[in-house]
Amino acid sequence: MVDGKLKVPENKKDAQWFSISKAIEMMSLPDTKAPLVIRDMTKQLLYYPEIIWGGTFLLSKNEGKITYKTTEEFYPLK
Repeated sequence: MVDGKLKVPENKKDAQWFSISKAIEMMSLPDTKAPLVIRDMTKQLLYYPEIIWGGTFLLSKNEGKITYKTTEEFYPLK
C-alpha cells in the first residue's frame, strides 16, 4: 500500500490519487483533452513498470482534434 500526503504543485488547483484502472478509465473519457496515445503509453508503463519500452506513433491534428496511429507496437528495450 502506498500512502502519504499528496503535494499539489503551486500552479495547480487540484490533484488526486487514482488506482491504475481508474486513471486509465479517466484518460479514456470523451472530454479528456490529452491525446489517447498518452493513455496508451501510460497504461503500458503502469502495468509493466520494470520494463523500458520503445514504440512509435504518428500524431495528426485535423480541425482541432488530435488522432494517432501506432506505427510500431510497444517493444521492450534491453
